[in-house]
Amino acid sequence: MKKYVCAAALLFAAFILFAQTETDSVQDSVYQRLLQYRIEHDSNYRQLQMQAEIAANKAEKTKTEIADNHGSRQRKYAGSPQQRC
Repeated sequence: MKKYVCAAALLFAAFILFAQTETDSVQDSVYQRLLQYRIEHDSNYRQLQMQAEIAANKAEKTKTEIADNHGSRQRKYAGSPQQRC
């Protein structure tokens, strides 16, 4: 009877070790997939963020240029009432 208990304990221990090894490889696989997903999507996010910043800078530059042109036009025609018409 003692032999059967020892054999069962050894088989159970072997099963636990095998299951744990399988879990580690599955965890590594999941970790690798998550890491790859993050690398790909972080890159896309950074690229979109840079494009948004470039667009915002261009919009600000255009807004400033329009304001400057509008201000210079007002100063140009502010001199005489005949030029305003």
